[in-house]
Amino acid sequence: MKIVLSGPKGVGKSTLGKKIASFLKLPFVDLDKKFGNNLHSLNELSKLDSIFIATGWSTPLQKDLRDFLQRNFFVVLLKAEPGMLRSRLGRKNFFDMDSHISFEDFSEMVHKVYESLEGISDLVYDIAPHRKSGTHREIGKLILKNYYEKND
Repeated sequence: MKIVLSGPKGVGKSTLGKKIASFLKLPFVDLDKKFGNNLHSLNELSKLDSIFIATGWSTPLQKDLRDFLQRNFFVVLLKAEPGMLRSRLGRKNFFDMDSHISFEDFSEMVHKVYESLEGISDLVYDIAPHRKSGTHREIGKLILKNYYEKND
């Protein structure tokens, strides 16, 4: 299984990704933290037999990366309302004076990520404002079901 988890900043790609990968018994790579979001990194990771990757939030905005993801991976899109993301990121001081990003600009980027990924995603999962325990298992089960349906 080669799976990519994508979505906007603050949706839970790293946190949920680690838990989902563990549930699926797949090696986990946070592309942002380890390799950078580039075609070379994705190409190297796609050569592995199995991998679970959390992408950076700007990855789907790059057409060459988006096309590569669609050809080589099972793509999972995590979605959440920009207001919910704002409240999560606000706790990390993402929208402070030093970040130089307004909430309106952030919301626009979030919608661009959704638009660019919805057409190539094999699974879209809407994150609830108050995530319940076991969300990673629920997503993992959906991945298994949809992955095997797609590859039968």
